[in-house]
Amino acid sequence: MRIANATRCLATLLIISALALASAACGDQSASPTATPPPDLLSPPPVGTVVATPISPPRIGAAPLVEVTGLFSDPRPTHVDEQRSLGPKPANFAPWDGKSTMLYDVQTGTETNLGPGTLGRFSLDGSKMVWIANAQPSSDDGEAWLLEIATGVKRDLGPGRAANLPDNDHVVIAYPSSNDSYIIDLQTGARRDQPGLIGAFPQFDERTPDGYVIRLNGQDPAGGFFSLIDPATERVLLRFNAQATTRAGRGELLVITSKVDPSHDANGRPRGTANIFLVNITSGRATFVATTTLDAAYAANNSYVAWTDDFCSAQGGTTKLLDRATGLIGELGVGLWPSFTEGGLLLDGAFGGSALIDPATRRYVAAIPARGDSSWSRDYRYASLGQFGGHDGPCL
Repeated sequence: MRIANATRCLATLLIISALALASAACGDQSASPTATPPPDLLSPPPVGTVVATPISPPRIGAAPLVEVTGLFSDPRPTHVDEQRSLGPKPANFAPWDGKSTMLYDVQTGTETNLGPGTLGRFSLDGSKMVWIANAQPSSDDGEAWLLEIATGVKRDLGPGRAANLPDNDHVVIAYPSSNDSYIIDLQTGARRDQPGLIGAFPQFDERTPDGYVIRLNGQDPAGGFFSLIDPATERVLLRFNAQATTRAGRGELLVITSKVDPSHDANGRPRGTANIFLVNITSGRATFVATTTLDAAYAANNSYVAWTDDFCSAQGGTTKLLDRATGLIGELGVGLWPSFTEGGLLLDGAFGGSALIDPATRRYVAAIPARGDSSWSRDYRYASLGQFGGHDGPCL
């Protein structure tokens, strides 16, 4: 998933394959007990949740099912209705040493140091984690290990430079210093080679909660030429020009249009404004949400829309949250890199996320050390830090 280059920050933020996610403002770091999330907030996703799989490119010339209407780029005033602080961020975990594979249980507040290694990856049911131990940042080669989280039992799977759990019963491992991989059946122990690296690294198709795929087909001076495709039929449901688009709630897309100024900031990035819309997938009708800055970060679900103005500026901006039930916009007093979990929590942080926030109460639910790349189990009970990727920040 890629985006037009009005700004590299905007590209990274909005069409990110939900790595969803380098550092936003950290908020208060004073120690406080880690709150145990209510069961409905940290529950597994509903049965039938779509898992991203590659699909063939859509036919570019195919006519969309409906036309998108109501998009515009001229800025409009945005009124903030209330100011609400998020309160202190939990700090129950020790600072990360920058080299060890860490497993965090944010529900119990416990952490496990597995020694030098890469970021862990979780099985779909959250019962297992796989990582590469003794990895060196220069080569990433090491030994693949599997952890049964409930029992703490570890299993050496063999050499590798990357490992992933595409489901609950198989591990895909990239051979050391190679562009090929092998698959291990965890039930039988059987191994087979697989050409290429597909599966060894997480695949992130940009999918809506309905299972539709967002694709950038090309670029024009006004932004991206986006399509929304039904992967079951490869039917083009929507096509439109915009600066960016990403998933929102069921039946909707979050779409961003922009108006770029001829001037640039001190870092050479364009200045301008961006308009945030929610687009109904069935009707194609766009509903205006707010005007923000060109270098903003955004996210949405069926209950909220969150965005951070001036995300890439030296001063940084503050996050605003629209409660869609009341129509009120609140300012949170911190700058987040927002995304939403399937359970409705607001996830903040770069390249995986480091803090969970309940948007209804505007309080932190849990947090891990905000440094480096991270990964989470699907129910957001477990998180991992480790050597991976070498990301320095979202705004380059």
